[in-house]
Amino acid sequence: MKQSGLGLRVLSILNGGAVVGLAMATSSITLSSAAMAEGEAVDEQRVAILVGLDALERDMMLGMLLAQSGVAMADIAHFIDAQQDTWPLLKDGLAGIGVEDYGNLVDATTTAADAAAATAAAGDVNTATILAEAALHATDKEQITAILQGVSDAHVFLSKASPNAVEDYQDGWAGLMVMRGKLDLLMQSADPAIKKAAGDMANDMDNVILSMPDPVSVEPIEFAPDAVAELLADLQALVGTL
Repeated sequence: MKQSGLGLRVLSILNGGAVVGLAMATSSITLSSAAMAEGEAVDEQRVAILVGLDALERDMMLGMLLAQSGVAMADIAHFIDAQQDTWPLLKDGLAGIGVEDYGNLVDATTTAADAAAATAAAGDVNTATILAEAALHATDKEQITAILQGVSDAHVFLSKASPNAVEDYQDGWAGLMVMRGKLDLLMQSADPAIKKAAGDMANDMDNVILSMPDPVSVEPIEFAPDAVAELLADLQALVGTL
């Protein structure tokens, strides 16, 4: 399973495992979010579901990007990753909050015959994912906790080797891209502190993303993950001030 720490975290929580499974896998995030959440509890199950939904969005983004870049459908692993790895860890948790099973939409991405069909199928998954996120009713602070975890996961993918295996690099790049989109949403928060922090985070993340090589490649991609480690530390420090 390729999901770095995602599989253990989400599986332990969504399948009723002890919350300590999350704390062990994400100790640095948990500590910083504890300071952030003073006076407002962060529901770890909702955070775990958000992290899984973000991973699903990442898989869809990469699948569509590669399909539209002319990569043969048989060579796009990300839709299969979504079907075999990401979705199975999510479906029970989503069912628990009343979200209708949309595994059939995820399955459809793996049978798309061409880029147009792949884009349409992935778009259907993304629409369902947006509705699932809305059904969570996650707080701003829970969303920030999930963003921190998403950046941490991206760093893990980008730190596996130098140069990076193509799929690992793509997962890291797309993970940051998805988190950047989440920050756009948080910049609409009614909480002035959250709104400002999200804007500062977005600026820092833009600088990193703009420095990254194109993810569409058949050869290993050279990228030093130090900038992502610094970004993660900066985000944790920012969150600690909320």
